[in-house]
Amino acid sequence: MDKKFDLGAFVNILIISSIAVIIVVISVSHIGRLETSPLLPCDGGWHYEDGADVDLHDLRYGSNIIITRAFEKDEIREKALCFRAKNVLFSVSCGGSVLYDFDPEYPSVYGKSTGTFVHYAGIPYDGDRVEVTIRYTNIYNDSSCYFSNMCIGTSGEYIRHEFYSNIPKAAVSVFMFMIGMILELFAVILGKYIGRSRTATIFLGIFAILAAVWTATETMIPQLICMDPAAVHFINYMILITIPHSAIMFVSVLTENEKTPLVPVICIITVSNLFLNIISTVTGGYDYHELLRLTHTVLFLAISCAFYLTVSSIIKKRQEKLFLRSMVGSFIVILITGLIDLLRYSISKGNNDTAFFLRIGLLIFVTVMGIYTLRDLIVLSNLGHKAAFMRKLAYNDALTGFNNRTAFAEREKDINDNMNGTIFFVQLDINDLKLVNDNYGHSEGDRHIIAASRVIRESFGRIGSCYRTGGDEFIAVIQGKNQDEIEKAEQKFNELISEYNSAEEPPVKLAIAYGISKYEVGEDNPEKAEREADKRMYEMKKKMKSDS
Repeated sequence: MDKKFDLGAFVNILIISSIAVIIVVISVSHIGRLETSPLLPCDGGWHYEDGADVDLHDLRYGSNIIITRAFEKDEIREKALCFRAKNVLFSVSCGGSVLYDFDPEYPSVYGKSTGTFVHYAGIPYDGDRVEVTIRYTNIYNDSSCYFSNMCIGTSGEYIRHEFYSNIPKAAVSVFMFMIGMILELFAVILGKYIGRSRTATIFLGIFAILAAVWTATETMIPQLICMDPAAVHFINYMILITIPHSAIMFVSVLTENEKTPLVPVICIITVSNLFLNIISTVTGGYDYHELLRLTHTVLFLAISCAFYLTVSSIIKKRQEKLFLRSMVGSFIVILITGLIDLLRYSISKGNNDTAFFLRIGLLIFVTVMGIYTLRDLIVLSNLGHKAAFMRKLAYNDALTGFNNRTAFAEREKDINDNMNGTIFFVQLDINDLKLVNDNYGHSEGDRHIIAASRVIRESFGRIGSCYRTGGDEFIAVIQGKNQDEIEKAEQKFNELISEYNSAEEPPVKLAIAYGISKYEVGEDNPEKAEREADKRMYEMKKKMKSDS
């Protein structure tokens, strides 16, 4: 029997790994801050053409809007203007010369959003004061268009600062991704032992992986790695649109509500929203960003539905109370954190991290559900191993390792119900086994039986299935082989008996009578073929006794 999975050891390893990750993240972030030279913030001091002050996080709407700022020569010497920008097209100029221009072309399926990315423009420093001009156009008529984190410094310093400052947030995503992969791994490894729980585990794993990737795209790490912010933002939208499916499927399976009509309704709404977003974006209508309210509505509809299914499961007492209450608590956390971030997204200006609280809520949900799911998997796996062991005891012969008469009875039924083609039956019987037991003891008799089983396995067992149907009786069932292959196995069988008798010199030579019959499935019945093989085996037994 396989060893049980040690849940305590697994949890300890998970805790230690998590602490190690936190220590590494803090250390790396600290090292990054130590190695990065000071950057000079310059979010303030910008002016519109009419002299009004500019709030870079709350830009005026419009196209070809100009903002300017003067810099002292010492501020910009051998430095660059570095900043983040989201959903604005712009150019940076100085002294009438364009220093940097950002007006990319992306595939239409990406939508109009440029995503969030870092930009830097080297500034010449002729003269005591230098005036820098930014001419910009908003892509959308809302607060999602902004500049942020504007600094004077080198591009390398700025990128290091952005990278290291986002590592803690990315670490949360990595942790969720690890939980998702562990769940998927467990579902594959323990699949045959855990039954319907495998489906719930797969969907929770998918949800955790999607949530991890989505929260990662809200940091700057993927953008800095792949240097394609629009593609990262497109992935962000696709996950946000499709994630309700895996969430509702997980909850429905876990709460035993698969048959409720709410599940297909949510799935249909999710798929419809996906197609609507893609078609509208590609055809030049509203794009993903402009349809976010619809996507948010579908998300909260799915969360509400999942919450309802969980509560109904509590009422019907389908699951453990503590588990379901934990699930309800996790849903409430997601709802609250999601609402907080939605509110922040709606009212805040130039918010660089629109998923801060939801990231925490998702981490809590995935961790709590992951721990409970893994616990159930381990319990079910241990039960499954026990069931497999008991089945092995019921269907296997302990002495020879062959399947027993019970297993052969099931094979006979399977032959009658499902099989086709040609089947050969080989009935076998060990000669003089009683003589061995009576004169040399049962230990020698067992040795005789084991030797016989080894000969049968190495000959007929190589091309078919072997069963021990009695103390000295065996049968081999061979399907899909021709007469030549049967004859080769028969020849091998006789050679092995001779080799054993010569090498081992048992007190009573090993002798096995056998009879072979052929059965064409559908033409007759297997029992008749078995009786024919049995008859031929007894004829051989009589002949062997008369010859001796």
